[in-house]
Amino acid sequence: MVALHFTPLLASIFSLIVIGALVLAFVMLGSRWLRDYMVAFAVQSWLIAILSALMGWAGGYTELYFVAALTALFRGLVLPLMLLW
Repeated sequence: MVALHFTPLLASIFSLIVIGALVLAFVMLGSRWLRDYMVAFAVQSWLIAILSALMGWAGGYTELYFVAALTALFRGLVLPLMLLW
């Protein structure tokens, strides 16, 4: 398992990013306005992209950089802008 080889600091950073994404999921559940929902969705997508890039760097999986770039581009930028426009 890859997670066993992470340093405690790196594992803590991963946990912090995942907790932030989970909190944003609850923010999205409680939002009443589309704009607030889309902002929370975009920030959550950027956190997922950062997590993917860090996992790719820490685990040596170069394909996760591509996943991170696509997540940041489409989920974090294109989709929220299209829905808000």
